[in-house]
Parts: sequence; structure tokens; C-alpha cells
Amino acid sequence: MHVLRYANAPNTAISIDCIEDINIATLAGTGSVPVDYDLPIATSTCPCPGVALRLIEGLPPGSLFPILKTQVCYEARDSCGNVDTCCFSIIVREALPCDVKEIGCLRWELLRITQNAAKENTYRIRVVNKCAAPLIYAVIELPDGDIAVKPVDNSVYVAPSGRDYQVRNPNFNPFYSIRFKSLSDSIANGEADILEYTLPTQIKPDYIQVTARLVPQQFFEAYLNTFNCPVQQEFKPAPGGNVSGNALRVFPNPTAGTLYADLSDFREQEVHIRIFDARGLLVQQLQQTADMAPQMIQLVPDLPEGLYVLEAQTRTGDRQAVRFVLQR
Repeated sequence: MHVLRYANAPNTAISIDCIEDINIATLAGTGSVPVDYDLPIATSTCPCPGVALRLIEGLPPGSLFPILKTQVCYEARDSCGNVDTCCFSIIVREALPCDVKEIGCLRWELLRITQNAAKENTYRIRVVNKCAAPLIYAVIELPDGDIAVKPVDNSVYVAPSGRDYQVRNPNFNPFYSIRFKSLSDSIANGEADILEYTLPTQIKPDYIQVTARLVPQQFFEAYLNTFNCPVQQEFKPAPGGNVSGNALRVFPNPTAGTLYADLSDFREQEVHIRIFDARGLLVQQLQQTADMAPQMIQLVPDLPEGLYVLEAQTRTGDRQAVRFVLQR
């Protein structure tokens, strides 16, 4: 016969240690960023084995963390019933926009200007509607006689938020422009959307006239200037081959300077690895022979903290890319 008794260990204790706060800087308009972090370490003097770790606040490792301060808390519980908790913060900071104009309860922000290989500039403008009345449409000035390369006329532009906008390119009222008209529940009460359009080569306006119409007949007009917005190069994967975006994984993320890349999809192949900063500039490249084991990548020591893209490409053109954060 077996007799089951509860452990009597009145002098036992448990302790849990969290990592230090993580602080990440991103470009304006980048949005949420993926963050992997090390789980807390828990120790217990309970004679019975087993310590349960539970997330009680915040997001798990690998989640997309928003542009704000997110508190993450864990609870550790051992087999003797002892409980301890610890917390840390993940702070994602967005760079200031190039220009901001606030008219009443509506704010316009020129986030950044990027240039593709064809020398066409793409403008990203965020509209923040703090009014109770929803946005009907937003119009953004085009140079006289020109049309935007994209989005094309009568297409549906999908904002990063997932909201849909019907595009008129060009639009003639209230001035020559490109128009984004909401097709669904539009932004209001502090919500925002990013509107993006591309101009032909050599067209670089100094000022951009913008107007928003809210329900029913409220208009908010402003002028954004581009003087303090340096043109940045777009990140584009190398031409040719097939792109697979989900299998490549790097860790730890954030990293202090040493990365490990899972290149097992490319095993026994020569892999060209390129690292781009958030502006799309190539900052490092190297060759690796892929294996089943994670490959160590030592980042150059003078890279500043921030968001980066790692691209892996084989000689046959197959490639994958993943974002990571450098935090020293």
C-alpha cells in the first residue's frame, strides 16, 4: 500500500529574475517590431522538482511589440506552493517625423521619403484624426500635369492598418492631387493611417499641400515641407529567384552583436548573407556554408542600435529575409 502525503517544507523559497528593460529605436512609420527575449530564470529550494513559469502580463517572445512601452511580467510557482513574480519593459521608440502640421483635431506627418532603383521617390504621410467625425477622404498634392506612379487610378490602396481606400489618380477637386477615399469604417477618435504614393523620377516637391474631409463637410488643410526629410534608399531583395519569408529565423532578437541564423533550408549550399539597415543601406555581407546547426554571424562592431534586415540568398537565387533588432 502507498500513502501519498503533501510535502512539508515550511522554510523553502522561490526566486525569479527577469532580464533588463529592452529599448528599441525605429524609423518613423515602421510600426510594430518583432522582439524575442530571454525568459526569466527561476530557482527554488523546494525538495520536490518542478517550477512552472507563466506569462501574466504583456506579450510572449517573438511577438510584434507596438510603438510604446509594454510591460512584461512573469510568475514562477514551485511544487511547494511558493510564488514569485518579476517584470521588465520593452520600449519601442519611433523616430520623429520629418514634418508635422496640426490643424484643429487633425494632424499630418511626413514620415519619410524613400527612393527605388528607378530613382522614383515614395512619400509616406500619416494622417491622425483626433476628431469624433470619421475621415471621408484625404487628398495629397501632385505636381501639375503629373500623375503618381502608384497607386494607380481606380485601385484599392490597403493601408498598414488593413483599411481600404479607393484611389483617384489624378484627382481635380479641391486641387490637382491624388485622393484616398475610405471604403470602410474610417479613422476617428485618435486613430491613424499611413498613405503612401510614388512620384516619377526627377519630381521632388519642396512643399506638399494636403487636405482631409471629415463627415459631413469639415475640411482640414495644411502644407508639409520636405526640407528636413533626406531621401533614403529602399531595401529590395536581390533580383531573381524565389522568395520565402517565413522559414528564416535569427536569435537572439534583440541581439547585442552576435546572431545565430537558422539556414537549415539551404543546407550544404553556399549562402550569400547581406545585412541592411532600416534605411535600406547595405552595412555588411558575408558568405556561409549552410548546415543543420545555426550559423553564427558576428555583426560589425560600429553598427548603431536599431532595426535591421538580414537577407540570405543561394547561388540558385532562392532567398529569405528577416528583421532583427540590434541593442548593445
